[in-house]
Amino acid sequence: MKDNRRRLPQNIALIGFMGCGKSSTGRRLASAFNYQYVDTDILIEEKTGMSVTDYFSFYGEEAFRALEHETIISLEGLNGVVIATGGGTPLNPDNVSSLRKHCTIIWLSASPEVTLRRVGDRNSRPLLRDSNDPLQTIIDMFQLREPIYCATADKRIDTSIFQQIDTIRQIKRWLKDAGWHQANH
Repeated sequence: MKDNRRRLPQNIALIGFMGCGKSSTGRRLASAFNYQYVDTDILIEEKTGMSVTDYFSFYGEEAFRALEHETIISLEGLNGVVIATGGGTPLNPDNVSSLRKHCTIIWLSASPEVTLRRVGDRNSRPLLRDSNDPLQTIIDMFQLREPIYCATADKRIDTSIFQQIDTIRQIKRWLKDAGWHQANH
C-alpha cells in the first residue's frame, strides 16, 4: 500500500515572533531528536563579533536582514538540524524558499502579553528598544507578521498555553501524525 502522506523535510525550522520560545524550544527539540541545534542569531553574532542588537543599531535593519539572508542560505546543505530563526526571517520570501527546500517549518506563537513578559529587558530587542508602549508595538508588529507566519508554516503551536515540555510533545505528536521520519545522519 502506498503512503499518500506528504513527505516532510528532515530538518526543522522554528519561526515566530520574539519571545515565543524558538531558541529554548529549539535546543530541547534538537536534544530530543539527537539533532544539531542552530540559532541564526548566534551564527550572525559569531560572524560579526557583535550582538544582534548592536549590529542592528549600528548598521540598520536592511544590513541585518541581508546578513540574515546569507545565514539562512548557508544552512541549506545541513541535515539533521533544528534551526531557530530570527523573528523577521520569514519577512523575506527568499528566506522562506530556502527553508522550504530542507525544513519542516513550525510557527511558535504567543499572545502579545506573554511575549512582553518573556522579552523582559526590551533593550536587548532592537525593535522594542525605543518604544514608549512596548505592548502596543508588539501588537502592531504581530498583526503585520501573523499572515506571513501563517502562510509560511506547516504547523502552528501556541506556546503561551503550554509549558515548554508540552510544546515539545505537541511538535513530536504532530510530526509523527504527519508521517515525518527522523533523518539518519
